[in-house]
Amino acid sequence: MQFTIVTSALLALCVTAATASDTGPAISYTPGGIIGTCGVAIQNSDFSVALDNTQFGSGGLCGRSVRVSYGGQSATVTVADKCPTCVAGIGLTPAAFEYFAPLSSGSFEATWEFL
Repeated sequence: MQFTIVTSALLALCVTAATASDTGPAISYTPGGIIGTCGVAIQNSDFSVALDNTQFGSGGLCGRSVRVSYGGQSATVTVADKCPTCVAGIGLTPAAFEYFAPLSSGSFEATWEFL
């Protein structure tokens, strides 16, 4: 009985963490066709996101859709990689980043939520 309760509580925490919205810096990264941590090739033209180490965890969010928002605009991107240099933030492919801001801006404060 205790095992079931603990397992249920842990599962609820994981689901909550993966569905809650978060805010942090969004940076651009240029994958250039590499195979990302999720095992798929990522093109610069894709609307893909790389999560920081904490969010990425063991990769259970690979392929998950994420709604990113900034400046009154929103776009849906797909989790495809881990971003070890992102701290409490996300890395967007150039196409996804440029949807919100010019690459020359370097970063912007985004809000995102897992769909």
